[in-house]
Amino acid sequence: MRPVTLDRVTEVLSDAGRQFYPDEDTKTVVILLPQGTTYLTIHDCVLRMHTVWRGILHTEALSSAIPLVLQWNRERPGPKVVVHQGTPVRITTETNCHLACGLDDFQLQAQILLGLILASRFFVALEDLIPPEPAWNDGPPHEDFLERQDFKHSFPMSSDNTGVHPVDSSRVISACKRLGLQIERSQTLLTLSSQPFPTTIRLFGEDTWLSVSSHWDANISRSLRPELFDVANAINRESLFPVVSLLLSHENASARADFIVSVGEGMTDCQLDTQISLGLQCVRDATRTLTKAGSLN
Repeated sequence: MRPVTLDRVTEVLSDAGRQFYPDEDTKTVVILLPQGTTYLTIHDCVLRMHTVWRGILHTEALSSAIPLVLQWNRERPGPKVVVHQGTPVRITTETNCHLACGLDDFQLQAQILLGLILASRFFVALEDLIPPEPAWNDGPPHEDFLERQDFKHSFPMSSDNTGVHPVDSSRVISACKRLGLQIERSQTLLTLSSQPFPTTIRLFGEDTWLSVSSHWDANISRSLRPELFDVANAINRESLFPVVSLLLSHENASARADFIVSVGEGMTDCQLDTQISLGLQCVRDATRTLTKAGSLN
């Protein structure tokens, strides 16, 4: 399995007929979308696709956008949506891919094109709700939203990394056994025991997506819910993985940390084991951060 480099990224973009602009000084590949600008970088063994929306939001309009951000992070496989509060408010999306086991050309092209499609879908939905106000000369430059994010490097598992095969429930169960995880199966849902928070693994979307998820019931008053959103948004902004989402009802509030990866192109055993292991670490850390967040305890 070949390592992923920016040269390979430009090769697959060229093969797909996509226009791009390499920036050798910042080691970034720039792609212009109708709704914004996407920046592709490789850092700490992660391919990061970060899209900055072309529009801006004034503070009074943020309340209209937050329900869409909450819904998207909770119900869609991607991208992760982040709100950058300030004057004005900016919105960005991220699709990140862990590269410790490498990717073949087919997997790499699919990951990049899927990331671009997902970003466009979110911003189309956002602009249907809030027409974009141009941001060409308003607010900080895009570089301010591309800071390095926290990531604990995950080394690839020692399992086989030569054959790419379709991912189904039997392969996920086998991966859990190789990792020494204790699981209980209920149809397509695998529940893990001996975890600090309720944690599940599942395939969805006709076995094209794999998710590792951790859940926390936030027993907090309605007055503290804006603080809960700020904490969740900060985790999403400062960490490459996972995406933290909220479900806010009249009676209760709950949070979920999801590590979601596309598996529709197949995976080697090493890729599958590494993604599950990384996902468990990330959702555990994010959920722990939520529960320890100051007045939200």
